Amino acid sequence: MSKKGHPPVQKTPQEKKRLSLLKDRRNNYGENDKASRKWIPLRKAMENRDDRRKVGQALGQVQNLNEEDVDVLESTIRQDINRIANAWTKSPDIPLGEHIANQQEAIGNRGKAARRFKQEAFKDLIELTKTSKP
Repeated sequence: MSKKGHPPVQKTPQEKKRLSLLKDRRNNYGENDKASRKWIPLRKAMENRDDRRKVGQALGQVQNLNEEDVDVLESTIRQDINRIANAWTKSPDIPLGEHIANQQEAIGNRGKAARRFKQEAFKDLIELTKTSKP
């Protein structure tokens, strides 16, 4: 039972496939998915470390400054933290259907380029054989 006592709606395999192509997402960045799983948390951790390092360095200078300079330093730190906190975001994944279409297009283009290269090479070979004959 799905919605408040109603039986679940049966979907055809074609409907399931269509929904899968619309809803499922794929990473389009061009790297291995395992690399993404490791790199995204690492990137966030590095951003946080940079923030803490900058704040720590600024706080180390507070003892040597007068009150006006401390206020300026504090506002600068707040602006830097807000700027850095919003600096990096993961690019959104694309729908599976779009990803498959991109792959098929790339494969098709590679095939066309390879055929064109073979045709040009074949033409060059024919020209060479014609010129080598007396």
